[in-house]
Amino acid sequence: MPPKTTPTPKAIDQTIRKNLNRLRKPGVLTVRPGFEITKHQLTGKSAVVVTVHTKQKGLPKNELLPTAIGRIPVDVREATERLCAHDPAAAELAQTFGRPEDKQPTWPLEREMPSGKLFDVREV
Repeated sequence: MPPKTTPTPKAIDQTIRKNLNRLRKPGVLTVRPGFEITKHQLTGKSAVVVTVHTKQKGLPKNELLPTAIGRIPVDVREATERLCAHDPAAAELAQTFGRPEDKQPTWPLEREMPSGKLFDVREV
């Protein structure tokens, strides 16, 4: 049996782009390549990381995110102050002129939803 290969961030981003329609669900703010977290611990497995405004139980089937796309798990996380998804102009000001400790991290290949556009177009 050949060894399993870990998908690169660019390969995961390609998977994300091909499956944007499956990831466009109510409450989804961003999607990006990253790593799966289970029980508050990194598993070391590559994943599609989806941030949502608020995690909800009991959603209708048509509003549920996939648990995996192909062999890549989908890890859903609640956003903790993703101003860039709600008000990009205010986020730009905060990143440029805000206190360093208050700045939000930037993630490579992170995409705004529902447009699917990269936050940082310099990454293309």
